[in-house]
Amino acid sequence: MKPLLVLGSSNIDHIAQMAAFPQAGETLHGERYHRAYGGKGANQAVAAAKSGAPTHFISAFGDDSAGGELRAHLESLHIDCGGSKTVADSTGMAMIWLNRAGENSIVVIAGANAALDAAHVEAEQARIAAAGLLLLQLETPLEGVIRAVAIARAHGVRTILNPAPAAALPPELLANLDLITPNETEAERLTGIAVQDENSAARAAANLHAQGVPTVLIPLGSRGVYASADGHGTLYPASLSIPPPLATPSTAHLPRRYCAANRSRAPSPGDRPPPRFPYKNSARNPPSRTAPPLPPSYNSTPNVSLKNASYNARHRKQTRRR
Repeated sequence: MKPLLVLGSSNIDHIAQMAAFPQAGETLHGERYHRAYGGKGANQAVAAAKSGAPTHFISAFGDDSAGGELRAHLESLHIDCGGSKTVADSTGMAMIWLNRAGENSIVVIAGANAALDAAHVEAEQARIAAAGLLLLQLETPLEGVIRAVAIARAHGVRTILNPAPAAALPPELLANLDLITPNETEAERLTGIAVQDENSAARAAANLHAQGVPTVLIPLGSRGVYASADGHGTLYPASLSIPPPLATPSTAHLPRRYCAANRSRAPSPGDRPPPRFPYKNSARNPPSRTAPPLPPSYNSTPNVSLKNASYNARHRKQTRRR
């Protein structure tokens, strides 16, 4: 199986939680601090590796202790970082503030990620050509993203772009993509259409088709995903509730919840079959279940209620004990 190749950022996230954000010049006591491994590219690589895909990662790490720590972490998850380089800079980082209202403020410092330019991508041309799929985002220099997509197109490698952070993209990049996954904000930035519902998502998808992207997925939060391929679009609910599968070898592995958006891609040889509802008519209308028949001793006793029959049985047992 050809590997899934991710090209993108690697960060160390510094997360501070507080009751409220400080005003300018104000000092406050925070409530909690922790570090985490992050970066959109690294997050995608980890998700791919944990799903079982052979995963390669092209990134740039700083020559500090954080860079070595982050690279070792990714390699411990069996992610091939052979296409990544270490540069004389600090590892990328994100400073994240969270308040009790659930709001956040984030400052991202590119650091070594800024070195993932077109020249480095060109040096990894063979690695891109050997991939089965190239996955990208926009937390690294745009020139490197454009060059990577062009190399992939020249070698018949399919490409997926998560256009985050939101940015205007040149026509040559969009025309070389196979699939793009903008959220509402990003779709508006790319098309000028405010995405608020299924109809506006359809218009934004049509605009992206006109710019050369054949397949568009627009996540709509709790409403699901609007998927459009070559002008034919459908809104898929966020998830479908499925009754517990029957405990048989053929269905025991099936998930309780199935993301309908997964149907939008063609199946690959390694895929498991999609969940099949264990009931014939509908997932939401299981067959009626009748109560089991009464024991023969109860059925053969006319005009005797279950309560009386139970009492008589206990009485006979107590009589025998005496």
